[in-house]
Amino acid sequence: MTILAFLGALSLSVLAFELLNVFQNAFSTFGGNRLNSFTSQPQAKRRSTWEALLIAILPGRFDPDQAKNMGDVISLLRRAGYPYDTPGEFYAAAIRDFSTFLLVGGMLAGALAAMNIIVAAPVIAMIFILLGLRRPYVRLKTLAKKRAESLRNNMLIGLSVLSSLLSSGVGVQEALRRASNVGGPFCYLLGLLVARMEVEDFS
Repeated sequence: MTILAFLGALSLSVLAFELLNVFQNAFSTFGGNRLNSFTSQPQAKRRSTWEALLIAILPGRFDPDQAKNMGDVISLLRRAGYPYDTPGEFYAAAIRDFSTFLLVGGMLAGALAAMNIIVAAPVIAMIFILLGLRRPYVRLKTLAKKRAESLRNNMLIGLSVLSSLLSSGVGVQEALRRASNVGGPFCYLLGLLVARMEVEDFS
C-alpha cells in the first residue's frame, strides 16, 4: 500500500505540474510578441515532465541518445518500411505506449487494492509494465514480418509473370517492362532495371 500511495502522490504531483505548465504557456501566448511566429529558427519540441521522468528512470529504453538497442531499432525500422521517420519518433511512441499501459495497470492495481486483494495488485501492475515495455518492439517486429511476407509474395508473382512472358517468346526488356506493371516493391525494382537498361542503350 505504501508503494501504491507513493506512486499515486507522484502521479498527482506530475499532473499538477503539467497543468501549471499548460496554463503558463497559454497565458504567455497572449502576452508574447506577434513576430515570434515568424522566426526562421524552429523551436525544439519540449519534453513533458512525465517524459523526462521516464527517460531519467529508463534511459536505455526511452532515450535515443543512450538506447542500448539503437542498432536493432534502426534495422527494424528499415525492414518495416519506416513507419516512423526517425528513431526518436519511435522512442516517443514507446513512451506513449508505456504510459498507457502503466495507467491501465495502475488503475487495475488500485482497484484490486481497494477490494483488499493486495497480493494480486503488484502482479497485475508488473504484467502491464512489462507489456508496455515490449509492445512497441513487438509491433515493429510484426510490421517488419508482414512487409517481408508481402515482398516475398510480390517477388513470386513478378517472377511467375516474367517466366510466362519469356516462355511465350517476349524479349527480355519488354518482359521486364510488362512484369513491372504488376506493381509492388519487387516489380517496381524490375521497372527501375528496365529504365536503366534503356538509358544505357540510349547512351
